[in-house]
Amino acid sequence: MVDLRFWRSANYAKFFGHVDRAGGIYYKRWAKGPIHSIAAALFLPREKVHCWDNVGYFQPPSSHCPADYDRFHSNSKCFCDLLKNFKLQPHSCDPLWAQLPARKEFIDSHT
Repeated sequence: MVDLRFWRSANYAKFFGHVDRAGGIYYKRWAKGPIHSIAAALFLPREKVHCWDNVGYFQPPSSHCPADYDRFHSNSKCFCDLLKNFKLQPHSCDPLWAQLPARKEFIDSHT
């Protein structure tokens, strides 16, 4: 879910234009998920980003399994393979995201 004002913002338009001109969409086959995620991480304050830990998601080759094992997995409501959960993969950025300071602090300390 997103406030459409974000996708219509000048920052997002410039970012998307850069990704498109650089060939990220056509040559690298970047889909909307990674583009939207990177833009949100770059331009939104941390408190505006919600991580949906209890919502399962699958888009090959990645998947996200709900975090609450007792609620979703033990009663057979969720059939995803917890060992293939993207958050647990070595190339997942979730641990780094959790360690980042709030966006304003990050900008102020890195300018």
